[in-house]
Amino acid sequence: MMRTTESDVIDRRQRELAFLRQHIHTTTSEMARAFDVSLMTINRDLHMFIKKGLVLHDYGEVVWIGESMPSSQINQERAQNLEQTLTAIAGNLGRVLISTSPLTEKLTYELADLGCHVMTNQLVTTQRESDQSNRVPVLTGGQLNRFDDWLSFYGNTAVQSIKHFDADLALIYATGLSDRLLTTNTLYESVIARTMLENAQKTIIFLADNAEGYETNSMIVKRERLGRVQVIS
Repeated sequence: MMRTTESDVIDRRQRELAFLRQHIHTTTSEMARAFDVSLMTINRDLHMFIKKGLVLHDYGEVVWIGESMPSSQINQERAQNLEQTLTAIAGNLGRVLISTSPLTEKLTYELADLGCHVMTNQLVTTQRESDQSNRVPVLTGGQLNRFDDWLSFYGNTAVQSIKHFDADLALIYATGLSDRLLTTNTLYESVIARTMLENAQKTIIFLADNAEGYETNSMIVKRERLGRVQVIS
């Protein structure tokens, strides 16, 4: 029997959330059949969703009460300001991680042009050929998933790539920052962001529009653990 990996669990839970969002009202039996797992597994996953305030579960009945997927956008004026600020900070550092975001594709090439060695989990397009390897961003690799308008890598391959990158700086995008939690829209991205946070020497968090005071679906880290991490809103 094949062992279930953390990546498998995250993938299943993300698909369960999409299923619940679509169906609104279902049962644990229907979910067990849909995902080919036991009722015990479904109940364990639901327990996590209940703690996040996303579902109600009573005698096998499951009702989605969470919000629709929040927007992960940054308006044009903020985008320009953030790009300038982040480029100025990161441009003097050697090895930079960037999570999936509306700014990632542009930032990766701007920083690469400044001589930074850049790794991202976003599937960015190759804008040009270069003889200098540091001027082309390194992709983490892994399984692909859609995060709003972008494709991003997740899973064990992506996590291991990030851990072995030896980053001086991580630029992490978040869609929610409340008094309690730093959050993002998907379980996939929460794992990637947490891995970047834990493995870079320095971290800067930049936020989606209207993210302050708001909690989205998946926790990256408790706010109290951010310590000296710089947050740019």
